[in-house]
Amino acid sequence: MANKIKEFTDALAREFPNKILTIVSFGSRQGERDLDISDVDLLIFSKQKVDVKLIFERGLELKEKIFNLKTTRSTHWIQEYLLGSNSYGGLHLIVLGRDEFDENFNPLSFRLKLLSKIISRNILLFEIKKNYRLLFGEDIIDKARINPLKLSDRITCFLFPLLVLLILPLSFCGRRTFKIWCFKAIKYHYQGLGAIAEIAREQGGTANLDIDFNDELFNLAKIYRYKPDDYKGSILALYLRTWLNMALNLFGS
Repeated sequence: MANKIKEFTDALAREFPNKILTIVSFGSRQGERDLDISDVDLLIFSKQKVDVKLIFERGLELKEKIFNLKTTRSTHWIQEYLLGSNSYGGLHLIVLGRDEFDENFNPLSFRLKLLSKIISRNILLFEIKKNYRLLFGEDIIDKARINPLKLSDRITCFLFPLLVLLILPLSFCGRRTFKIWCFKAIKYHYQGLGAIAEIAREQGGTANLDIDFNDELFNLAKIYRYKPDDYKGSILALYLRTWLNMALNLFGS
């Protein structure tokens, strides 16, 4: 898989040497072992927002050619405009223009400002900085700094996972996919809360979170997120427990 990622990165950078500033991989990188169970997140910075669509479309073509992975219309739209993905596997491309944010990664464009209402800029940057790998170009991630925490950072720890849970029953997905997204919602939730706690400590304060990071459901998510077929429990019970878990954390924090 590493060879294919390098082939993809080299091909894209070779075609746009004067347009692409940086390419990094980030996240758990479990997809580097198995694209069927997780994705590979690639963050691509173009020098200007005007080149984002061109680079994104060519990236999808190379994705199909090198990885033999096709992109559905819905996934295409979500990745291009919302920068997310409705797929838990494959190759997830996030293409941003350098002029969409300032020197400290504060959003300037409408789409990034909108995204920051759902996903905390501080949490996302913290997670990227913790586990990113530079694949091409200038390392601009290292220069970015975490802003002082706000109440909105804590709110987004609940908001994004809850949106996943609300949409999940409407997706009419299979049993396996349903379990994966439940576990991903729990993972996003605790990952965000953990990031808040670590950022607070680094900034010389405390997050005042009364959260049990040894919670049984969180441990289940860690075990079965990448082995969903081994989880034999009821998916309805799992879904309801996920809702209850986040509700208890929300009102207990």
